[in-house]
Amino acid sequence: MVRSGEPSTISAAPWEMDPIPILADLNTPFAWFGPEPKLFDAPIRIGVQELDWTCHSFLTYIEDGLLSKDVKPVLAFEWGFELSDGQPKLKALRELQLRAWNEQLDLLESSFTGWKFNRYQGESGS
Repeated sequence: MVRSGEPSTISAAPWEMDPIPILADLNTPFAWFGPEPKLFDAPIRIGVQELDWTCHSFLTYIEDGLLSKDVKPVLAFEWGFELSDGQPKLKALRELQLRAWNEQLDLLESSFTGWKFNRYQGESGS
C-alpha cells in the first residue's frame, strides 16, 4: 500500500494499492510469493520535483499452502523515498507493529474480492 503527495500534505493522503501494471487484471493481493519471497520495487516519477512517497509492505502466509484465499500477516515494514528539488532521498527501512495490517484491511478487502484478510489480534492469535 502506498501513500504519496506533496511533503506538506502527505499525512492527509489516502492509502492506495501500489499499481503493478502486469498484475492489473488479476484478482491477487500478492506481487511476489513462494518459499523465499522477495520484494522489489522501483518507483519513478518523471518531472516531479517535490514528493513524499511511503509504502507499507507485508509478509503474509496462507496456512493451507495456497489452497484457500485466507491471508494472515507475519511481518510489516515501511519504506519509501522523498524528492526535493527533483533529487531522491531514500527513507530508512523500518519494521512496523503488525497492527498496521489492521489499518489496511478495508483497502485490501475492497481491492481483492473473494479473499479473506485475517485481522491481527496480537501474540495470542492471528
